[in-house]
Amino acid sequence: MTHDITRVEAFALSVPVGFEWAGSKHVRRNAMTYVEIETASGLVGHGLTALSPAPVVATAINRVARNALLGLDATGHEHVWNVALWALTAPGQTGIGCNALSAIDIALWDIKGKIAEKPIWALLGGARRRLPAYATCGFSFFDRDQLAEAGQRMCAQGYDALKMQVGRPGLDAREDAVDVHAVIDEDVRRIRCLRDAVGDGVEIAMDAGARLDGDHAADLAARAADLGVTFFEEPVVANDVPAMAALRRRVPAMKVACGQSEGQVWRFRDMIAANAIDIVQPNVIVAGGFTGAARAAALAVDANLPVFHGGGASYHNAHLQAGLAAGTGLEHQMSSSPAAEKVFDGLPVFADGHLEMTDAPGLGFTLRDGVLREFAVD
Repeated sequence: MTHDITRVEAFALSVPVGFEWAGSKHVRRNAMTYVEIETASGLVGHGLTALSPAPVVATAINRVARNALLGLDATGHEHVWNVALWALTAPGQTGIGCNALSAIDIALWDIKGKIAEKPIWALLGGARRRLPAYATCGFSFFDRDQLAEAGQRMCAQGYDALKMQVGRPGLDAREDAVDVHAVIDEDVRRIRCLRDAVGDGVEIAMDAGARLDGDHAADLAARAADLGVTFFEEPVVANDVPAMAALRRRVPAMKVACGQSEGQVWRFRDMIAANAIDIVQPNVIVAGGFTGAARAAALAVDANLPVFHGGGASYHNAHLQAGLAAGTGLEHQMSSSPAAEKVFDGLPVFADGHLEMTDAPGLGFTLRDGVLREFAVD
């Protein structure tokens, strides 16, 4: 029986996650786009993307990609990927099309693994079964006491590396005349609070979510370096390559990480060529799925730079980090990971600061019953 594609269907989801465990009443809604690709053989692969407006991505898949992919052989992976790329993105564009392509590619790899009866991480190279993880638990909506409690809770669960959000609000709220310098001052106090709570033996990283200009990013980087912050993720708006390169020159004590929101491989090439980053973070749910992320990781290998994970979707990205020898570690994001646990059955388990991969074929996990009914949005 053939594996020609007979169905492509995407769903926009909004999954709420609460933070009572850290003493906060905040509820955060996680937007994600779930896609299914079915073949004539009856196999169904599922993919995911996020960090984008889910209804728009779902529409792009259902109204644009579907017509281009129906009838193609799902095992002709490179051909299908290329057809989807040109259907969804005008030449060189990033954005929504790259998110849609990522979800499609992940579903294709899920099918490939089910055909081979092997997990994706093994198909990618099978470099390691057990992944070290860091916990992203320092959310900007936490007050300092909640931040300290969150850090201590994660350390008690075996994590020796944490990440916190900084620079929020930043340039995303410029119309509100936000005093970014005051935001930076408070960030420094929050970093010091977390450091005091968890001690000097725990690594702390920070993530500005591409919300700062170069000067404020450099100010924060210099002050955070004195507090032992390990790396600064997405420090400047739009992941501006010259600005990140300038930041590295101005504050050499602070490592710069970037890539979790990048959709085209050439963006990684440009960041690496400009000496703008120390840590390369391809994200399979944005960078063109496993196919695109592996290409970005190859560029990092050529430049002798580490390939690290950031940007949520931990259970999907785990396959990349476990499969490639260049993989180093995994983010356990305490918003997106609990959201995934509401959506999928059969997920591997984080324990003692690590994630143990399984031998289940493909992604190794499936959609929970009733998820589409409970979380789907228009």
